[in-house]
Order: sequence, then structure tokens, then C-alpha cells
Amino acid sequence: MLRMSNTGYIEKYAIFLPYILATSFFIFQHIRILDWDFIVYILNGRYFFSDGIYFEWFRPPLVSFLLGIFFLLKTNIAEYLFIIFVSTLHLFSSFKLAKKFELNKNFYYLISLSPFLLINGLLTGTELLVLSLLQLFLAYYDKAGASVFLALSFLTRYPAIIYFPLILFKKNLKKIFIDIFLFLLVIFPWLLYNLIQKGNFFYSIIDSYALNIKFRDYMPFTFDFRVILIVGSYLTILSLLGALSRIKKFNRYDIIMVCVFLLSLFSYLNTPLKLDRYLFFILIPLAYFSTIFVYQLKQKNIVMGIILLICSFSVYFLISDYNERSNELDVYRTSLPYLDNCTLLSNTWVHMNYLGVVAAPAPWEKLVKENIDKGNRILLFYDASEPNYVKNENFLNEFPIIKKTDNFILLGNPDICNPKGKKYLYDYLSLRNQTIYMIFNETIDISNRNILL
Repeated sequence: MLRMSNTGYIEKYAIFLPYILATSFFIFQHIRILDWDFIVYILNGRYFFSDGIYFEWFRPPLVSFLLGIFFLLKTNIAEYLFIIFVSTLHLFSSFKLAKKFELNKNFYYLISLSPFLLINGLLTGTELLVLSLLQLFLAYYDKAGASVFLALSFLTRYPAIIYFPLILFKKNLKKIFIDIFLFLLVIFPWLLYNLIQKGNFFYSIIDSYALNIKFRDYMPFTFDFRVILIVGSYLTILSLLGALSRIKKFNRYDIIMVCVFLLSLFSYLNTPLKLDRYLFFILIPLAYFSTIFVYQLKQKNIVMGIILLICSFSVYFLISDYNERSNELDVYRTSLPYLDNCTLLSNTWVHMNYLGVVAAPAPWEKLVKENIDKGNRILLFYDASEPNYVKNENFLNEFPIIKKTDNFILLGNPDICNPKGKKYLYDYLSLRNQTIYMIFNETIDISNRNILL
């Protein structure tokens, strides 16, 4: 039988086993699946720190900045150092939030490792980092300077600005003004970089808003409450029971968590493209109220064991699924021998840039002929969902074909070559304006005022 000191030692450090398992899963996931968004952050990081060939303006800078720092330390493992850093930050921020909100830190962290968090936390590179920074912001919400973490969240994903009203939970008006000042101070270098490069303090923010909201208004509004069950899984029921148990003694912490939930839901409802992961941040209040409920149970250790088993089985089945997937990059590499030094347009342009080939997005259908006549090459992979004409074989056969395989088709006139540039900077608003001008001989107003209003 263990002595009390040994038992306490085990209880204190046993939580690091789930941390190690979660971190190992994140690393394995990244080895098997190199997500489009994660690739872009890698490319932006290389652009910042090592003369990269590709850059997207509408991406917030923090993930790329961190990756760039890790590139300076060790290029070939930079992505994995970033994953370990974010996973560790999640552990640290969970402990800090639990201490502030009077929760058992081990219970809160383990409960937070839901299947949805494991699947989506580091797949694109941003979600778990924003969640961790938001947890640190909440852990110090009543202290002057907490907005530094909120500002860093904003520089990771712009929609995090939705949590700015939580600054008002401070009782001291002076602290509120200090936090507003510090928030602006932290984001100012990025705004200044935008001004120097594009002549507009808010260009990246406006470019992101235009791509994700302004010009997505053609998408039908749909909301199904079942998406909350998908995101929360068993946490949805546990958190509801936890919230109900607090109705008669709702405190300041409970109100803050309800606000986090409602603000997250509001942000999701006002985003035309409703990906499940855009509800990722409701996991904070769901884990909070779930921890309250579970910790009240007499058999709480058994329940925690069941939760750990659920997470373990989820990881096991996910690993099995990932092992059955082929590596997309291996497919895209098969096109490299057929490419020349002419300007390349592709529906997998991000992956091509990752492979070291400067590429721009594939053109609109009406501009395919014009691009080929200019001497550009158009590389289209059949497994990509866009553009729509990639599935139209009759349309593609109207143009000269350099190479056609089961995986891709390469269009272009081999007698004409438009030399490609050394870099490609993806500026959504400028590209859209240029495309509209080429098709309709008109332009759109891309000023801050017009895009926002």
C-alpha cells in the first residue's frame, strides 16, 4: 500500500501523462496531415525570417512569427517545436485559469482534452493557441495587463476581437484604460508593418474580413444546434448539468463563462462560412461547467477515468484513420518534373509553394484562355474541390495540354512562356479587383470604409 506522500506525489504529477499523450498525438497528426492553413503559416513564417517565396496578407501574424523563431532555432523540426510549445502553453494556461476560477486544475485540464479539441486544436495551427491565450486572459481578467493575452489572441485569429468586451469586467476604471492602451500597444507593430508595406494600417484585417465575411454573403445562413453537440460531445451534457447546479449560487466566474459562450456563439452566427471549428472556443465554458459538475460527484475519480478512456479511444481511432490516408504532398510532387520556369497558376498553389515552386491561385473559368495565351501554366489537381471547372473534362480539353495523369492536368502552350517571379504575395482584395477588371472592365472600391460598411 502506498504511503500518503507517494500517493500525493502520484496525484500531483499524474496529469502529465495526458499532457504527454495529447502532445504526442498532435505531433503524429501533423506528420500524417499537413493542413492547408498550417502550410500557409509555415510559408508566412519563412517569408518573415528566411526569405520565403510566398506570403498571404489576410493571415494574422503570431503563428507565423512563432514558427519563424523556431525556424531560426532548428529548421527541420520548427513545426514540431511550435506544436510542443502550444500544447505546453495549453497545460499552463489551464492550470492558471483553474486556479483563478477555483477549480481543480487536474480535473479541468483533463476534461478540456475533449475529442474535438484533440482533432482541431493544432490541425490548422491556430485554435489551441488562441484558446490558451484566452484562458490566460481570463485567468488575469481583473488584473491590469490581461489584455496583452487578448491582443496576442487577436494576432492569432482576428475573430478573437469578439472577446474585447470582457475587459469591462474589471472593477477599476483605471485598469480598463490601461488594458485598452496595452491592447493597442501590442498590436501596433503589426499595424505599422501594414502601413509601411501597403499604406494602410488595417490592410491585413480588411483583407481577412473581405475574404471570410464581406464576399461570402452569397452563402446561405444555416445554423443547426446539433453543431454544439458535435463540438462539445459529452461536455455539452456535463456542462449543462454543471450550470444547472449553479443556478441558485451563480457567481462572477459563472457569468464570465456564460459571456464567453454567448460571444463565441454570436461570432459563429455572424460568420457566413460555418465550419465546426469556428465554435472551438465554447470549449472553455463547457470544460468549466463540466468540471464543476464532475467534481461534485462522489465517484468523480471513476468518471474522470471514463473520460480519459473516451479520449484514449478517440485518439486510437483517429490514428488508425490517419494511417490509412495518403500523403497529399506525395501526389503533388508527381507534377514537379513537368513544370518549367513559366508563371504557374494552380488550385493547390499553397502546396506548390511549400514544395518550392512559386505559384498563384488558379484563374476564374473565364480567364483560363487568356492566361494560357499569355504563356502561363495552369496546374489542376482533380482531388481539389475548386475551381468548379476542374471536374469539367470537356472544358479542359478545349485548351492545349502539356501533361495529363490520373491525379492532375497541366494546361499551357509550350511555345509561349511568361517567366515566373521569385515570390508571390497573395493579396485577396487586389487579386479580386484585378480579376473583376479583366472580366468586366470595372473595379471595386477596396477602401476600409467600403469593405466594412
